[in-house]
Amino acid sequence: MFLWVTCPEGVNTNELMLKAMERKVLFVPGQDFFSNEPGQRYMRLNFSNASGEQIREGIRRLADVCKAAVQPAIG
Repeated sequence: MFLWVTCPEGVNTNELMLKAMERKVLFVPGQDFFSNEPGQRYMRLNFSNASGEQIREGIRRLADVCKAAVQPAIG
């Protein structure tokens, strides 16, 4: 049902979520699940209420957003 994603250092999933929303993809930033750690580089993906095609398209869109975010972070 859920998949945890760890992004590279320097990627803030709170900011990434805003970009993903522009592409009509949603996830839960990891910060909401950590009490003693920032959790800003984690995200939780939910696959429980989507068809296979919706999942593939959502991952494609999210991958585009992540690539754009990671390039400056590792560059």
